[in-house]
Amino acid sequence: MSAAELVAGLLSGAAAEPRLPERYRLITAQQELCQQAADAMTAPRAAILAQMSAAGMSYAQIASTVGLSRARVQQLVEMGRDTPAIAYDDEIREAVLTDAAWWILRYRAAGDERTHVQAAARVRRDLAEFTGVPAGEAGQLAREAMAKAARIQDTVPGWDQRALGS
Repeated sequence: MSAAELVAGLLSGAAAEPRLPERYRLITAQQELCQQAADAMTAPRAAILAQMSAAGMSYAQIASTVGLSRARVQQLVEMGRDTPAIAYDDEIREAVLTDAAWWILRYRAAGDERTHVQAAARVRRDLAEFTGVPAGEAGQLAREAMAKAARIQDTVPGWDQRALGS
């Protein structure tokens, strides 16, 4: 999923809100949640760089490998040495599930069940690859996202128009 797709998905839910102040609050809440998720990703990245350093790689070698400046690598390595592994907290988990559910609904609204099943597989892959969730838990989260998508479909009037951004 690209950043543009993620933003479009987040904005599509707020677009249905006719009251501008409420729409602003919804978008602000989404932005804050995204910032929390981005902040939560820093610690695991730093821990990986610290592991690379502990394995004998110089800051310059790490920088060249991962595409960061040497100074940024040093900063993150120091942070990674001091930071225990971050827990995948409930708020971030819920945000990931909600976003995944809306992606699944976009496929459903387009009427392609085969693609809908592929969306669930994509959610599982993305969760494992981009959030560091273990593959077994990613599969469980993908199943929960499908269930959440079904609940949205059953309880949110106009879910199909919202999913398609109409």
